[in-house]
Amino acid sequence: MDALYEPLLRFIQARPGMPAFFAYLIVVCPAATLLHQRGHAAASLAAAALCAWALSVTPAGALHGLLWTATLASAFGALDVVPPAIRRLIGGQQAKRGPVDGQHAKMAFVERQDVAYAVPGGEHDD
Repeated sequence: MDALYEPLLRFIQARPGMPAFFAYLIVVCPAATLLHQRGHAAASLAAAALCAWALSVTPAGALHGLLWTATLASAFGALDVVPPAIRRLIGGQQAKRGPVDGQHAKMAFVERQDVAYAVPGGEHDD
């Protein structure tokens, strides 16, 4: 377990300070989002691996903080890869891709309105 814990702990301890982290986010997030949108989670996973390697060989400083932030942002973008891979391992079936881009919230809102109007005597705030 220490083999997994140690690299994660070193990564967390190498984080930049909060004001710098937010400045790095402003720089990194648009590029990470664009990369993820064009290349999906596999591109984010590759970027996370590349940034993690570059982070490990970069001395402390602004570039180190920028790479730390890019590694974190890319790792979050790569999280899409995990659920389908687990589903394939467990059940061998690929689940249908669900709604994206806020459609879950819209569907929940519409369902909530339908329920309120469908219940006899149901109240609905207008």
